[in-house]
This record gives sequence, C-alpha cells and structure tokens, in this order.
Amino acid sequence: MKKVWMAGILLAGSLSAAAVGVRIWHVNQDIALPEIRESEIGERVALLDNYFLEEYEICEGYELRVDDAELLPVEEYLEKHGLSDKETWEREHEMTLPDQVYDLTLTFFNTNTEETECGIDLYNYALCAADYTIPFCDALYAEVNSDKAGGSPMFSLRPDSEATLFVPYGVFFSGNGSYLDERALDSRNLYYVVSLYPVQNQIRIRTRI
Repeated sequence: MKKVWMAGILLAGSLSAAAVGVRIWHVNQDIALPEIRESEIGERVALLDNYFLEEYEICEGYELRVDDAELLPVEEYLEKHGLSDKETWEREHEMTLPDQVYDLTLTFFNTNTEETECGIDLYNYALCAADYTIPFCDALYAEVNSDKAGGSPMFSLRPDSEATLFVPYGVFFSGNGSYLDERALDSRNLYYVVSLYPVQNQIRIRTRI
C-alpha cells in the first residue's frame, strides 16, 4: 500500500511539472523577439521609437555615431585625458580603477527643430559580448566630460545640435574577481547596444589596441 501511495505522489508531481512546462512554453510563444540591426563604427544610428525598458525612453529625432573605440591600459587612459596617475586617483576617489579601459568616442545628434522632453541615459547603454558585459565607469566619465552637462550620463541636447563624449568601460582581470583575460578580449565580438525594443540596435566595436 505504501509503494502505491508513493507512486501516486511521484506521478502527480510529474504531471504537475509537465503542466507547468507546457504553460511556460505557451507563454513564450507569445513573446516577440526584437529585430537585431547591426551597424559599424562611423555610421549614424537613428534611435527612432526604440527603447530599453519603458516607452518613455523613446528619443525620436536623436541619433548617435561611434567615432572611435580604443582599448587602453588604465595608466595610458588617465594620461590621455589629463587625469591624475592611478595611485593618486584611487586614493582621492577611494575606489579601484579597472586594469584596462575601452575608451569610446560617441557623437550624439538631436535633429529635432523644436524642444522635446526626451534625452539620453547612458546607464542603459551596454558594451557586451555574447557571454559578458563590460561595466560603465561613471566616475571616469564624469571627469573626462566635466565640461558637458556637468559630467552627467543623463542629458538632453538643444534642437539641431550635437555633442561628442568620451564614454569609458572598464575591464577587470582575474586578479580583481573577473574571469576575463586578454585572450578573451581579443577573441570575442563586442557590440555597443543602444536600444532593445522593438529593434535591438547594436554597433560592432572594433577597437584600436
């Protein structure tokens, strides 16, 4: 009797799991995957009615272009932008700098002829490969762009204007808790994702090393 009772419980559990699996499968059939649109460095990308998480992020009339992408040891990055040396910078800011920095030069365009309420939030933008994302370095960004919107990653442009920004992304190697190494950086395709829905706009990043 006990064996029959146990078999009944196992059967009920299996049927329940199967029912959940079928439900999940049906729900997933209704999810529309975004179209992926790929661009290259130097091409202007119109943001149109695309966004990341919410429709209020839509920036009709805004465009962007990746002008350059360079991978630098952090010491060279600091020197390039006229910042303090690594030891001094870390002591003054009480934070650890990455080992290397992807230094992206971006130009944003506002092609609207009248004022709008939309703007850019760089915290949403992602530099990533298939299996990892390189973090945005907002502290470095604030310093190298201090003359533009006070160094804020969230900004809007006047109608019919443009702005060029230096946007850093930091690479931490295994000594700092990351599994990345230099061979991984060389062997993976990197993309700069600037919208997710309904079109995933991504720019292929070919870096100068």
